[in-house]
Amino acid sequence: MESGSLRRGGALALLLVTLGVLVCVVSFFLYLGSQGQDRLNGFLEEGRLHIQNEKPELAAKAFIKAEAEFNAILAFYQKARGITGATFISRAELAELTISAAMLCCYDDFFHLKASPKWLELAEQNFSNLEKFGNPSNPGGSAEPQAKELGQNIATTREVSTLCKLFSERKYNETMKGLLAAEKNAIPSDQDFFISEIRLLIACGKALNQPAILQQARELLFFLSYEARIKSKKVDSLWGILSR
Repeated sequence: MESGSLRRGGALALLLVTLGVLVCVVSFFLYLGSQGQDRLNGFLEEGRLHIQNEKPELAAKAFIKAEAEFNAILAFYQKARGITGATFISRAELAELTISAAMLCCYDDFFHLKASPKWLELAEQNFSNLEKFGNPSNPGGSAEPQAKELGQNIATTREVSTLCKLFSERKYNETMKGLLAAEKNAIPSDQDFFISEIRLLIACGKALNQPAILQQARELLFFLSYEARIKSKKVDSLWGILSR
């Protein structure tokens, strides 16, 4: 009897020790996950602030740091907290933020007539992540209109990067031909593209000494400024570039 009691007591003690160790391990992982979540939130806030301050390059770098925080421990923490109703940004939503920042960086380069392979690659990589992790607007797949539009905008960005490369190689006529094709493929609401189109028209018109091209740029700029009522520093700058 005493032997049986000792065995039961030993088993109970082992069970309590095991539970204690398990609680400690879980608590430790939750602590690590909480620290990771705090860092992720900090990077997100930093990135959004840089977007507001029109510093997309710094925003993109902050979002890249945020992506690096996703791991198994963070996933465990988010699932545990999710039981209590807590919600967190998904990797797909973060991918969308990174794409937006990367494309802003691309169009900043384009305004200076430079190709932007680095930022274009980042946008394309994160679009792949968006397809991998699922569309935030439609968890069931990435074929919804928003995802298609984003993919088309990235394709347009790729075309403009190629055109800036052609321009840097002084292939002005090829740039003009490619610009016409890009315009046909661009989404009508893609303001960044049309600002870049005007910038390239002005540059090609001056390089080729073609007043007709400059007049085309002037008409498009007038439309953006006074009919579409697009207000931005780049639009203001275009008037100055055109008049020089």
